[in-house]
Amino acid sequence: MKKLLFYRCKLCGNIMHSTSAAEISCCGRSCAPLQQQPAEGSHRLKIRRMDDDYYITFPHEMKKSHYMTFVAYLTCERLMLVRLYPEQDCSLRMPALRDGKFYFCCSKHGLFIQEGAPTEPDAQ
Repeated sequence: MKKLLFYRCKLCGNIMHSTSAAEISCCGRSCAPLQQQPAEGSHRLKIRRMDDDYYITFPHEMKKSHYMTFVAYLTCERLMLVRLYPEQDCSLRMPALRDGKFYFCCSKHGLFIQEGAPTEPDAQ
C-alpha cells in the first residue's frame, strides 16, 4: 500500500488507483499517475475527531471550474475514498482508522498528502 498511485482522467474525471505501477487508460487515452505534494494553505484539511469518525472540512472553493475531486484515507491495509463533486459542501465524515494518511485531489492543482492525525481538538 505504500506504493499506491492515483490516476485521474482529464476528460471525464474518473478516479483510479493501483498498488504499483500500471498502464491505465480511460476515454481512449493513457493516464499518468498524479504527482503528490505536501498539503498547505487552502489545500490543507482540517480534521476533527467526532465519536468514531473523522469530521473533515477544507477551505477550498467547490465551483465547477475548481474543486476537490476526492478525499482518500490510506492505512497499511485499506483505502477509503470519498468522491466529491462541484457545488458540494466543503465537509465530509470518514470512519477514524489508525495510522494513516489523507490523500486529496484538486481539479486544478493535483494530488496532496497530509498525515492522518486530527488537526483540531475533539468536538464536545
